[in-house]
Amino acid sequence: MNKFKKNIPIIISILIAFSILLLIGISPRYKEVQEVYNVYLDGKLLGAVESKTKLEKYIDNEQKELKEEFGVSKVYKPNGL
Repeated sequence: MNKFKKNIPIIISILIAFSILLLIGISPRYKEVQEVYNVYLDGKLLGAVESKTKLEKYIDNEQKELKEEFGVSKVYKPNGL
């Protein structure tokens, strides 16, 4: 019985540590990696996009004035992009 009394603090410490590990999670939590591309225009960083297709659609949709002025149906990305 004397050995049991000596081991009580060790057992309690192990139980507390195990409880803390269960509360915070044993395995690290990784967020899902999202692939993005940096967009540069003539060497200056403009921002990041998810895909080239989305960037081209954005450029085409935002340039309505150019479409009307030049009578075209599509606006393409600039050369320095």
